[in-house]
Amino acid sequence: MTQAASPSDNNHRHEQKKEHNQSFDDKIFYTNVDSCQHFVKLVWKSPPKNVLMVKKREDKTITTHLDEIGLWLNQTYDVNIYVEPLVKETELSRFNTFSTEELPLSYQKFDFIICLGGDGTLLHVNSLFKDRVPPVMAFYCGTLGFLTPFKTTNFKEEIERTLGGESYVTLRSRLLCSISRSDATPAINPSLIHPFAEAFGYDEQDVLSSRGEFFALNELVVDRGPSPFVTHLLVFCNGRKITTVRADGVIISTPTGSTAYSLSAGGSMVHPLVPSISFSPICPHSLSFRPVLFPDSSVLEIMVPPEARTPAWASVDGRWRKMISPGQKITIRMSRYPLPCVTATADITEWYQSLADRLQWNASL
Repeated sequence: MTQAASPSDNNHRHEQKKEHNQSFDDKIFYTNVDSCQHFVKLVWKSPPKNVLMVKKREDKTITTHLDEIGLWLNQTYDVNIYVEPLVKETELSRFNTFSTEELPLSYQKFDFIICLGGDGTLLHVNSLFKDRVPPVMAFYCGTLGFLTPFKTTNFKEEIERTLGGESYVTLRSRLLCSISRSDATPAINPSLIHPFAEAFGYDEQDVLSSRGEFFALNELVVDRGPSPFVTHLLVFCNGRKITTVRADGVIISTPTGSTAYSLSAGGSMVHPLVPSISFSPICPHSLSFRPVLFPDSSVLEIMVPPEARTPAWASVDGRWRKMISPGQKITIRMSRYPLPCVTATADITEWYQSLADRLQWNASL
C-alpha cells in the first residue's frame, strides 16, 4: 500500500525551490530540463561581472592554473576577478580580494564562483557564505574529485558553455544547523574552533563573526570528542523523541555527504537528487542500531541530556568544532538555499559513473 506525500512535505519542497529561484531573480534563473525537475539549466539574465576564484591552499600548480584562468576571464569577458585575502597577499597580487570583515560573504557581491581543488575546496567555498551561494563551477585539481567534474585542460570550452547558458546545475541540498541551549538561549561562540583559520588567512574572530547558524554541504557530526566514554544523546524528529543514542556519535548528512564520512560509518549511498536526510550512528552500543533516512521536511534535534556525564562535540563538514554541554541541543533542518553546482551533463546516471570511477564501487578484487 502506498501513501501520498503529505501537503506539508510538498509545500516544503515547493517553497524551498521557489525561494531559491526568487533569490537569483536579479542575476540568473533556472529552467527545468524535464517534468521531474532532475536537472535545471543555468540561464544568465545579464553577463557575470564579479567572479570569485577559490583554490586549494599551498599548491603552486593550482596557483598557475588560477592565474591563467583569471587572466583569460578578465581579458575575454571583462569580469572582475576576486581571490581570497591570503592568496592575494602571498601569491597573486594582481587580482581583487575581500576583507575578513565581510565574512560570511553575501551572494550579492559575486555572480559566479570557480573552484580549483578537490572536494575539500568545494566544502570551503560552502563555508564562506551564510545562506545563498552563487553558481559554483568546480575544476578537479585535488585527490578524490567526487564533486569536481571539470578538468583544467579544457577550461576555456567549459567556461564558455557555462557563461553562454548551455550548462546544467545540480541543486545540492545543505543542512541548516543551529546550536542553542535547552532554553533556546544562543550558545556562546568563543568556544568554536576553525582549525584552518590561519591557513586561509582569517583571524579566528573574523571567522566566528556573529554566526549562530551553520550550513553543512556534507554532514553534521556529533561525537564524544576526546572523552573515553560513549556519547549519550537524545534524538527528536518534529518535536517528538524517537530514540536515545549511546555510541561514539552520530552523522547527519545530506545526499551529497552520504558518500563521505557517513559511508565509512555504514550509511547508505544516496543520489544527490533524492530529497532526504541521512542518519548514521558511529560505533553504536547496540547491534540493532542501523542507519535510517528521514524525509527532507523533517526537523531533527540532537540533545545532550542534563544528566550526561560528559559533553559532546559537534563539527560541520569537518571544519568547525564546538563543544555541546549537557542541556544544549542542535537543531537540524534542510536549508532553503541549496548549493548550485554546475554539472558536466544532465544525465542522472553520471553519479553512478562517479561511484565506479572515484570509489571503485562494486569493482572486482
